[in-house]
This record gives sequence, structure tokens and C-alpha cells, in this order.
Amino acid sequence: MSNYYRYAYKNSNLEKLNSVSADEYAYSEYGTEFKQDYPLTSSISVDFYPDSQDALTSIYDLADSDRKRINSLKNTLKKYRKYSPYFEYQSELVDYSSDNICLVSIPSIFYGDSLEKGSVELSIFSDGLLISKIQDTGRNSEMIVTYPSSSNKEVAGVVLYDEGFVLLFGSASLDSYVEEFYSTSGNTVGADNPRWFSWGITSKNGNNFVTHTSYDIEFNGVHKIPQITMLAHAPRGELNHSNNNTYITYNERDRKTKVGSTFVSEDDTITIKNLVKTDYVTPIPDFHKETYITKILIYDEDKNVIGVAKLAKPVRKTEEREYTFKLKLDL
Repeated sequence: MSNYYRYAYKNSNLEKLNSVSADEYAYSEYGTEFKQDYPLTSSISVDFYPDSQDALTSIYDLADSDRKRINSLKNTLKKYRKYSPYFEYQSELVDYSSDNICLVSIPSIFYGDSLEKGSVELSIFSDGLLISKIQDTGRNSEMIVTYPSSSNKEVAGVVLYDEGFVLLFGSASLDSYVEEFYSTSGNTVGADNPRWFSWGITSKNGNNFVTHTSYDIEFNGVHKIPQITMLAHAPRGELNHSNNNTYITYNERDRKTKVGSTFVSEDDTITIKNLVKTDYVTPIPDFHKETYITKILIYDEDKNVIGVAKLAKPVRKTEEREYTFKLKLDL
């Protein structure tokens, strides 16, 4: 068992981890902790779903030939229809149930909570030279061909930012050369020009040939950190006394509080140091109480200090001034 693992306790909900057998769960006591290791590896996967009329259909080796993964995204695509008509499951623009579709799956461990809008870029190279690139330039989830540049905004795919999927359906030939493409098992399935719907499917070469085509994907992730915002008020006329020794006039700091068996007495003749700013040596300005706020203590409901916020620069507080400090804490 590694240092990081999933865990669950047996309770009245009767929900268990997949790694726990039914008998083990049934005969365990309530409150028993069950553990399961997290997967140790994760990678971006590419699945190709050919057109039912495609001549290569019969020789593609596909474990998901009935498009279960594509069909499972039907409701998700519906959620994105407000951004683009290309998210319609079956339309004149694209038919996800029968067209050539390339599904790129990005595990959440790579990006966090979601992919950053507008950050996804996919490229295709031939012998190391860029031949095509697509980006979401409109930040509406449409992957538009940006290289080679064209006045026509050709949409080659869409991206699901929250779920981490890219669906590619661009069918235009990107170069005149012919490439041997390979199935998921490494078998040669036929020769074709590079196209966007075949992005990434030459990654497994069963015949040990060096492929012409290579691929690149770039994206940024979004990780949301919960925050708590607190407001600390310094009202007018308050917080103008300090227990710091420097608050008292220098030559009076030795005067101590008298403590007896029945009394506590402080010397009422001790004076506070006059810090009122003046540009002149004389006359001495009128005394006004003032302090400098350097720290803000955070208390829980039991008046225990649970945090300290330090100001980068002390704030001068007079009796006429009031402040509100805004504190943010990452949870």
C-alpha cells in the first residue's frame, strides 16, 4: 500500500470499493476501513472510430467498434450546444454516430479541475515540419485550423474543457504524401494522407517502420483552490492602546505595577510617548493617542489563536481613522 490511497468505511449506505469482495464487505463490522491503491500511471489515449462506409473499416482493430465511449458523451455534448452547432450529436455539420471521429482522452491528473479555455493546441508534423495546427481561437470550444492560415474558418474538431476530451472530425487531406496507418494492436490497416480525424493513430508501428507523421498537443490546466475571505475592522476611536514597552515615555518605563494580597495598583502618573508628527522642534504638538498595526490575529469560536496575518508595512492608526483589512486564506 502506497502513501496515497482511496479509502472508505463500512456504514449504513453499504457503499464499497471495487477492490473489496462482497463476502469480505458483508462479514466485516461497521466502521471497518477499506483501502485501495490509486493507479500509478496515466496517459493520454487516442481512439479512432471510422465511418461505417470507410473502406478501412473491416481491417481496423477496434475494441469499441460500436462507439460506446462516443455515445456516453451524448449528454455532455448537449451541454455544450450553447457554444457551437458542432456539438449537435447528429447534424449536417458532423454526425458523431457515423462519421470518422478521433477521440483524444486527457486524464484529469494532467490538468486538475478543467482545461483552460483557449489553451488547447493540436499540431501535425511531417518529417519534423509543421503541416497543420488547430486552436480554439474563439474560446467557444471550436478547434479551428490556424495553420496554414486561411480566410475560411475550418472547424476540425471540438474540445470538452470540463471533461478533458477532444473530438476530431476534420476530413481534409493535409498533405499529398501517403502514410501507413496502424491500428491499436499494431497491425497495418492501409495507406492514406494525414487528416485530422486520424490524429495520433500512427503512434503504434507494427512493422518497425519510421513514420513520417508525428503529433503534438499542448494545453493548460485550471486548478481551483478554495479560499475563505475574512474582514478585520479597526473602528474609529478604538485600538489605540498598546502594551509594548516602547508605548510609554522612555524614562518612565521602570515604574512597575504594585501587586498586593488584596490589590493591584498601577502608577497613574506614567505618560504615553507623544508620537504626533511635527515639522518644528517647538512648540510640542498636542498629544493624540496613536498606534501602529503590524499583526492581525485570527481566532476560533473558543477564542484560541489559529492564525496570524502580518502586514508588509505597519499601518498608523489614530483615534480619527478607521480601517478594514481584507484577509484571504487558501484552504
